[in-house]
Amino acid sequence: MQERAAAKDHGHMITTLLRSALLPMAMSLSLAASPPETATEARQDAARKLAANMGARSIHPMDHDARTTWAFLPGTRHGTRLSDMTPQQRDDAMALLRTLVSRNGYETVTGIFLLEGELRDRAIAAGRPDASRDPDQYTFAIWGDPATPQWAARVEGHHVSLNYTQTEDGMRMTPLFLGAAPVRVLTGPRAGTAPLAHIETIALALRNSLTAEQANLAILSMKKPHDILLQPGRETSLLKLEGVPAGTLSGPQRGLLIRLVSAYSGLLATDIGTAAQRRLLEGGPDAITFAWIGGTTPEAPRYWRLHGPDWIIEFDCVGNSTDHVHTVWHDLRCNFGGDLLQQHLSNHDH
Repeated sequence: MQERAAAKDHGHMITTLLRSALLPMAMSLSLAASPPETATEARQDAARKLAANMGARSIHPMDHDARTTWAFLPGTRHGTRLSDMTPQQRDDAMALLRTLVSRNGYETVTGIFLLEGELRDRAIAAGRPDASRDPDQYTFAIWGDPATPQWAARVEGHHVSLNYTQTEDGMRMTPLFLGAAPVRVLTGPRAGTAPLAHIETIALALRNSLTAEQANLAILSMKKPHDILLQPGRETSLLKLEGVPAGTLSGPQRGLLIRLVSAYSGLLATDIGTAAQRRLLEGGPDAITFAWIGGTTPEAPRYWRLHGPDWIIEFDCVGNSTDHVHTVWHDLRCNFGGDLLQQHLSNHDH
């Protein structure tokens, strides 16, 4: 009887979590809500159009090694840069991006593009022009044939790495990396640009809502890392869950945690984001931990992460600067449409 009651309570908890998380998503996720089939077809149509107009330099086979690598620093990438596109190709590229992300996601990603222009102008004003600071550096690439059930797309450049893989089970969207420097533009033509500020606000609110006992569980003993830990090639280096279990949080605190999770899934197009949100919460509150290192005010450098059974979201103030942040989301069962966790466990003793 107790086991049945516990199972019933667990099921009710999942339903409650999903309802409370998906309601705000339904209001803010997409540019225009549409059934998943229509969204999938629109995505395929946009990818096919871009592929047809871009040609061989942007199209690669699904088994190309570059498909399962990612980066967030300035540099050369597979695909075609916005700066090398014709106006029509650029319109097609941005149309594809709109099918992959929500309205908020589009504003976030293009806001990061704008920050490259801000960095370029600051470098010029300081007498140190930097050609790598280019808001048109972002590259679009497609793997496979979008007319088939399996294909992939990437949008990548400094502080952006969006990796989408269409599989027979749906669209996978990790690894997903975003960064911002500066965190907020205060003056000039880009004043008000702050693409990741909403995430920081929720995370700080959750941290500052913790009781002393909860904070003792959340705070990690290690020194704040210089950067995110799960960088390219290190995706499986954090398998141990640390921090305060979400199951010990109060109702309002759990609401903040759900808002924080939703800030990430809410970057994605409605059908992709809804499926991602369900996956993030499918294990229930006891399966998620929230960990913190560093200060508890916007002015203090800090690091935090949300950790589920097989997914991790990290956020870090790079070095000791609060004006330069990185965040990454890995789903170890679904990164690049595969199963990094199973590969890791098969190759290592635990």
